[in-house]
Amino acid sequence: MKRIKYLLMTIAMMVYGVAIHAQGTIFSNYAPTGQMLWYFQANEAVDSVWVVAPNAYDWGTYTKPTGNLVIPDSVVRYGTTYYVQGILSYAFKECSGLRSVVISNGIPTIGIDAFNNCTGMTDITFGSQTKLINSSAFKNCSRLEWIKSRADFILLSDSTVFEGVSPTIPVYVPCNRGMFYNALWSHFSNYIETIPYTVTATADYSWKGTVEVTGTPTCDSAFIKLYAQPNSNYHFESWNDGNTDNPRVVELTSDTSFVANFAYGDLYTITVVAADPTMGTVSGSGVYEAYTAVSISATPFSGYRFVRWHDGYTRPERTVYALQDTTYTAFFESTQGIADMELQKVRVTTVHSKDIVVSGADGKHLKIYDAMGRMVVNEVVVSDESTYKMPSAGLYLVQIDALMPKKVMVR
Repeated sequence: MKRIKYLLMTIAMMVYGVAIHAQGTIFSNYAPTGQMLWYFQANEAVDSVWVVAPNAYDWGTYTKPTGNLVIPDSVVRYGTTYYVQGILSYAFKECSGLRSVVISNGIPTIGIDAFNNCTGMTDITFGSQTKLINSSAFKNCSRLEWIKSRADFILLSDSTVFEGVSPTIPVYVPCNRGMFYNALWSHFSNYIETIPYTVTATADYSWKGTVEVTGTPTCDSAFIKLYAQPNSNYHFESWNDGNTDNPRVVELTSDTSFVANFAYGDLYTITVVAADPTMGTVSGSGVYEAYTAVSISATPFSGYRFVRWHDGYTRPERTVYALQDTTYTAFFESTQGIADMELQKVRVTTVHSKDIVVSGADGKHLKIYDAMGRMVVNEVVVSDESTYKMPSAGLYLVQIDALMPKKVMVR
């Protein structure tokens, strides 16, 4: 009932707005885009206001808004939030300096001649709750290049609403609503159904980086891609919702804002590898902030020993610093000896080129590693012959107790 009451009051103001102005309060506030706008409050006891021209009929000596304008659906005055119920008659009449106008979602009505003769306006976006546009509201807005409506439908009071506007300009409407607009807005002929949602993507601070949005959401595919590009000396950390994917693919289901959070300091990749992964393992690989001290190490398998790093450093454990993307390679060599003879007592074969069969190792500790040094089997053999199914094809290293490992190829 409250909403209906405000709607009826708004319709009355569209027709008798000038007379009602004298019975209420007019105050000003800045639009989100920086222009000064004026609001009419009919009753100080309620939280409803209407956008109005400062002199009721026109702007007189007041500065008219220009450029790209967003008309908000709420305004704060003395700490109290008031909700915009409509744009009154003549509110922006002959504001020829306006270019792009966005009417926020919560504004339901637009009055007579509200934007009449705004000859510089190139595009207009109606909010999702816009329900009624009155006579001549956009008459002679002859430079309009496109119109977008986010509402399921909008009623026009008569055929003068868009008089003087080219009937062939594209009119973007929500998916599956083209037939409604074609019936209600007979002035136009070029209706294009599209996703009614908007997405904004920015950096937390412009000097830290930028955000690129690619992809055009359609009724069939509402996906876009976000990419956060850090400036020099910064790196991407996360999005405002905690997601850390970059780039990131998002499906639009509502109006959405994304903020990319950047942090000071470049990121560098430290890669640690073994020259021959069958001889030993390494650790310490990762992505690190610039100047971070990183501990890396090389551990030989039984029957092998660590020799050196690629840069000549001969200790298996060392600390390096993330100053650039760098690869550290560990070299190992065989120690040979009694382990080789002991291993001859154990038979390691494959079955159908997929399974590893270990014979003669009953009671011994068996370890099997893949080519990346990851352990895939770690157990004590409980039979004279045991079969082990490997997760994938590739080179495996079979180690019995502390004896020298044996290479096995699984195809």
